[in-house]
This record gives sequence, C-alpha cells and structure tokens, in this order.
Amino acid sequence: MAVHRCPICDHEIDVPANFKPGQRLTCPYCFVQLALHQHKREVFLACPVCKEAVFDPQTCENCETRRDRKRFLDEGRL
Repeated sequence: MAVHRCPICDHEIDVPANFKPGQRLTCPYCFVQLALHQHKREVFLACPVCKEAVFDPQTCENCETRRDRKRFLDEGRL
C-alpha cells in the first residue's frame, strides 16, 4: 500500500498497491474526488479531469470545458 497526500486537505491517504493511474478515489478526510496520475515515473493524486494538483472545478478551465461539452452532448446540441 502506498501513501499519498491529498492536494486539498494535506492528509495522508492510503492507496492500495493494485491501484492503476486513472483510477479514482475519495479522500476520507475532505471527501474530494481524486484520481491517481503518473507523469515520468512520478505517481500523484490530482483532479480526475484535468490532472491539476489544485482541485477547484469552479475555476478550472479544463474541467469547465469538459463539463460544458458533456452537457451539450447530453442535450443533443453536439
């Protein structure tokens, strides 16, 4: 089991050894949704959508763009 720090509340999170990059988990302290990402052999927890370490879906352009695109697809406008 690997230990990573939550980028939001800075608490340690135990991540199971069989977790693969891209899989999501919830911080047991602040309940934020995170995903395990890998970049050049470094594994870290970040936003599941845009891979930013600072998780703020209200102001993140990538998250907002993807959220809008999904909404347009759901509404049949794309």
